[in-house]
Amino acid sequence: MSLRLFLFFPGLFFPVASFAGSSVTFTSPVQQSTLLELYTSEGCSSCPPADRWLSALKGDPNLWTEIIPVAFHVDYWDYLGWKDEFSKVEYTQRQRNYARWHNLRTVYTPGFLRNGKEFRGWNRGRSVNDRPGKNVGQLTVSVNKGVVKANFKPVNKTKNPINLNVAWLGFDLETKIRAGENEGKTLNHDFVSFNTKVIKGTYNDEMVTWKFKANLKDLPARSGAAFWVTYGKNPTPVQATGGWLGK
Repeated sequence: MSLRLFLFFPGLFFPVASFAGSSVTFTSPVQQSTLLELYTSEGCSSCPPADRWLSALKGDPNLWTEIIPVAFHVDYWDYLGWKDEFSKVEYTQRQRNYARWHNLRTVYTPGFLRNGKEFRGWNRGRSVNDRPGKNVGQLTVSVNKGVVKANFKPVNKTKNPINLNVAWLGFDLETKIRAGENEGKTLNHDFVSFNTKVIKGTYNDEMVTWKFKANLKDLPARSGAAFWVTYGKNPTPVQATGGWLGK
């Protein structure tokens, strides 16, 4: 039985579950799946439509098999009078890192990246999915009692370190905004990154492997995870997978 706790922030209240006993496995196709990143903020008046659009992907038949969404809440709008409790400085730095690698022309919200490239067609009916993607290799990740094991066999070899990126995600989150540009609104969020981690892989013949302990006890009751592979310091995703945690 999972233990449920409760966290409280100003304007924010949601149940929290422990997934210490959960056992799940996520596997990508050999072809590149689509990591869809949204950079957003509760202090940004133009962000709620993008948040709603991302939430609608919960009903997409390609969710987790071909599309892996993640919402990163940045902190550079917090000065407008409302501090986004989901925001982290590292998410702002992540978006700026994409700009330094020339994946973004400028840093802004709401901002989407599709497999590391700027994606502006989300509100004009453009397809989220890049498929058929090129063959890059299959990524498999298992989470068992808080221990994460992963392996990836790249189709094309690289001399760069191969990293596994992890984002633990929260769903069905609701915030009543009491100040700032969205004052008086109730905002709903999904695919929200609660914390991230980057782990360097270990080569075993032609396979790259990872094993580490994860702390899942403070995730919301409805939670998920996204995993993606990057090479060296380049933030561009090579392969991604993910899915729901627990029931």
